[in-house]
Amino acid sequence: MNLKNYKIPAILAVLYWIPATLYLFSETGTGSNSFLVPGCILGFAFGYGGSMLLALLGQLITLIVLILIGRLLYEPLRRRRADEK
Repeated sequence: MNLKNYKIPAILAVLYWIPATLYLFSETGTGSNSFLVPGCILGFAFGYGGSMLLALLGQLITLIVLILIGRLLYEPLRRRRADEK
């Protein structure tokens, strides 16, 4: 497993995950944000009836899932670029 192949998917996942996590933990009641809600689902599910620590655990699991999905989607592009060189 080459960690260099996870660099771009990880950066993209973190760029989505940070606003989603801030949205989940904000108390301002900003309403529905349909773009960020998918990034909050596990955090909300674990935190509902639980604690903020469980919500954070859910968000960390979400981050890992986002990185893996990003890697899955990025891999064909990386291979195509490698073939063109």
